[in-house]
Amino acid sequence: MEGTKFYYGPSHSALIQRFYNAIEADTEDYVTVRDALPAMLMIDAMKLSSKEKRTIEMEEIIHG
Repeated sequence: MEGTKFYYGPSHSALIQRFYNAIEADTEDYVTVRDALPAMLMIDAMKLSSKEKRTIEMEEIIHG
């Protein structure tokens, strides 16, 4: 796919394997959606800030 990143570095594979191991061992040794949400919102804010060339407050992203 054009424009699609095809390599994420060695850590990405290690994290995926860690997730698989947690599933197989029935542990919670992985990042949950709740844990990841603040980082994802921050990424959304950075993308919007870049697109609109302005400062984006996190409240704007959280509350729409």
